[in-house]
Amino acid sequence: MQIQRAQLAVVALALLAGGCFTREETIEVRPDGSALVTYEVEGGRAELAAAAGLPGAAGWKLLEETVTAGEDGEKIQRSWGLELDNLNLYPRVLAGRDDPLASTAPAMETTLEMDRQQGRTVYTFTRRYIGRRAGKFEDLKEDSDTAPLMERAGEEGFGALTAEERDNLFTGLAEYEAAAMWLRVRDALGEAVLAGNLGTTAYEETVARVETFLQERLTGSYLQTYFAADEQTQDRELARLRADLRVQVGRLLPAGSLPGILDLLEEEERRFQVTQDLSDDSFWLTVKMPGTVVAGNALMIEEDEAAWEFSGADLLRGDLVLTAVSVLENGQRP
Repeated sequence: MQIQRAQLAVVALALLAGGCFTREETIEVRPDGSALVTYEVEGGRAELAAAAGLPGAAGWKLLEETVTAGEDGEKIQRSWGLELDNLNLYPRVLAGRDDPLASTAPAMETTLEMDRQQGRTVYTFTRRYIGRRAGKFEDLKEDSDTAPLMERAGEEGFGALTAEERDNLFTGLAEYEAAAMWLRVRDALGEAVLAGNLGTTAYEETVARVETFLQERLTGSYLQTYFAADEQTQDRELARLRADLRVQVGRLLPAGSLPGILDLLEEEERRFQVTQDLSDDSFWLTVKMPGTVVAGNALMIEEDEAAWEFSGADLLRGDLVLTAVSVLENGQRP
């Protein structure tokens, strides 16, 4: 079951402070398999500060940064460059080790196959974006009316909804948020079981207790009050909710196991929050291939170029695989 992007954008309990911005990547593949990569982003300063997966690993160089003033505030454009002797050496994660969001950054696999035949070379480019583990929305609860109500509220404002529609909306959001938090706890405890730090009985009892706690706490009226509060009050209430959740988890865990499991829970929380913030980002990938592009699943293909456009929300549905195939004939200009 998938949650609409418009709905996710306003579920403040599951979002970071950042917002949506654009990511544009260009890969120029040379005939020998080497490549020149440029990566550009545009967004507000706070958005970029909260973004996961911006270039920072070894080899990336900041090429340019410009700051402009707009109606919606200050906008920043940044571009990085990367030279690769072999495109197959493209890093799995763009972020550097010192990036505080490195553990939650989007991961990808980039490969280039070269088949040298008599009179020509066939190049096969593949980019696989690894689906977000914290984006398993098929398990979440969702009221059937929630998505269309969110669309109306986003377009016309909450005042356009009747009292009954608002109640239905916040009930649906409460169910979604309770299920989302429950998933994070379940995944963190599951990792502890696999590591041998938690028994299956304690796991089952704790997951059931957390589900009941969240369903009782995150009611529609609770969220309606939450959204009406100022940002400082929301932050304070969210901190209290997480503290209460830790208490619920700790009551059923074996002595001495709580610190390590809470670390897993915090990591799952960060991963989930970054995933939600990533879902509104826009991605462009352009690959310039040697020769002529003859096949692939690109949105646009023109001579030696293939281009794709997608959103971070597409990463919530599983792996996203992009492919392009080109042929360079002997004597053809690369």
